[in-house]
Order: sequence, then C-alpha cells, then structure tokens
Amino acid sequence: MKHLKIAVLSLILATAFITIAHSYFGVFSPATGLEASTESSPFRVSIMLDKAHYEPKEDMRIVCKCRNIGNSKVTLYFSQEFLNREDRDCYTAYFDFSIAAQNGSIMYQWSYERGAALHTHQVTLDPSQELKNVFTWDQTVVSSGPWKPIPAGTYLMKARMPPRHDGFSTGHQDSWSLETPTIAFTIG
Repeated sequence: MKHLKIAVLSLILATAFITIAHSYFGVFSPATGLEASTESSPFRVSIMLDKAHYEPKEDMRIVCKCRNIGNSKVTLYFSQEFLNREDRDCYTAYFDFSIAAQNGSIMYQWSYERGAALHTHQVTLDPSQELKNVFTWDQTVVSSGPWKPIPAGTYLMKARMPPRHDGFSTGHQDSWSLETPTIAFTIG
C-alpha cells in the first residue's frame, strides 16, 4: 500500500512538473490571439486579432498599429480620409486590412467598401509613440450582389499602411508603404 501511495504521488508531481515546464518554455499556445508585425526603421507596423477562431457572423475586432521604434520624432504625411458605409461620416484611417482565402484570392478589403476623399494631413510620432486604428468586421463580403456572410473556412489577414495604393511619406523621402505578414484564422 505504501508503494502505491508513493507511485501515485510521484505521478502527480511528474504531471505537475511537465505542465509547468511546457507552459514556461512556451509549448502551449498563448490564449491572447494573434499578431503579425513588420519593421522598417523607424517603424513597426502590426495587425492583431483577439483570437484565432470565430463563429460564423461573429464580429471580429482587428487592431492595427504603427509604432515609432526610432530615437527621434517622425512626421507622417497622409492624403486620404474615408467614408464609413453605415453612417457616411468621414474619418482618418491610417491602415487597411484584407482577408484572403488560402489560395490567395482577396475576399474582403476594408478600404474598397469606402469612398476616399483627398485630404492631406500629418501626424508626428515621438519615439515609442504609436498610431492605432481599431476595426470591427462583421464577416460579410460582396459577392456579385448584396453583402453576404463569408463561408466557413481558414483565411489569411494582413494590414497595410497607408490604406489603398496611396503611399505616405516622412517628408524626407518618396512615398512608401508597409505591409504586415499574414496571420491565419478560422471561421466556423
């Protein structure tokens, strides 16, 4: 009986030790969603989702950021504002995001459903300061007709700064843009 108790206690301790070791060394996936970033001095541009799996028609929260990772102030010059399809208000978007099927075909692009107005404006970022847009996507796409829910499946998402094909400048060089690597997520 004494040997059985020692064996059970040893098994419990070994399981606890293995669980702690796996957690400590990152074997288990984090519970806080997904992020992809790219860096081009002095910027880091990121796209983030709060999780990797969504139910059909569930609103998705997409966060796009640009951080000044340099040691000095940087002024960015943008040339567009966008109309929101729901309320027709104009607002500044520093980013765009797109959703692609696994074969690479674009299923949705945020800026394509909005009218753009030419409006030049500038934003100055101190070191470690960031720009941020938070988007909500309702999982609908235009498919030769009215808006429809996107089919269940695995998709790829990436962000671009600035929106559309219009570049932005820092005042010291020609127009340029940054695009994040893709992150995969599933619906359904």
